[in-house]
Amino acid sequence: MNNFDQIQSIIKEYLADHGVETEVLTSNLHAVSLDKQDSKYVYNGQRDLPVIDMDSIAQGGYKKAKNARDEAGENNIVNTADGFLVDQDDNWTFVEFKNSEIKAKKDGLKNSILKKAYANWYMLLDILYDMKQKGHVYPGFTYDQPMEFAQQHITFILVCSSEKNPRLYGKNKDCRLAGERYVPGFMQRLKDYLFLDAYVYTEVELEQKFVRGFIG
Repeated sequence: MNNFDQIQSIIKEYLADHGVETEVLTSNLHAVSLDKQDSKYVYNGQRDLPVIDMDSIAQGGYKKAKNARDEAGENNIVNTADGFLVDQDDNWTFVEFKNSEIKAKKDGLKNSILKKAYANWYMLLDILYDMKQKGHVYPGFTYDQPMEFAQQHITFILVCSSEKNPRLYGKNKDCRLAGERYVPGFMQRLKDYLFLDAYVYTEVELEQKFVRGFIG
């Protein structure tokens, strides 16, 4: 059982222990990139990597397990990124797809992306520590130093539609020439304080720079 299968098993067991029946949590990059409002997929790459569908956990199971409700009594859903991948070296990657323009005045959209990054991390922490108490441990995780693990192993990739963000390619190209990745100012805090890395790709760059070299 590889790292991806192991962590998926822990998540499924957590949900089952809380009385939540769940289907297989595995999806793929193409499926989770769907913009439901436009009925359009952001990513249509050649290699469809399996991912854990974070929305299926947050909306279909985790909120039930926590019995989370807001002040009005409605279900309080954790907002998460679209996909979660784990490679052979226990590097975790959260991928969020946006089929919209990311620009300076869209503070609400930027704040939503940051909240999703933090929510992903804390939801997984909650699940991992809950299952550790029940004897189901994920071997690659440093339970005594979770922040150190995040700063050494977790990357958050925001994948923006190249059609909606035509200037993004130029920004990424300039950063590549400087030996860097493009990190917008609003995502810098993720890189500085929480994760190993956080940056923006177009769907084309995701395919070329991440997907083709990924080893699960």
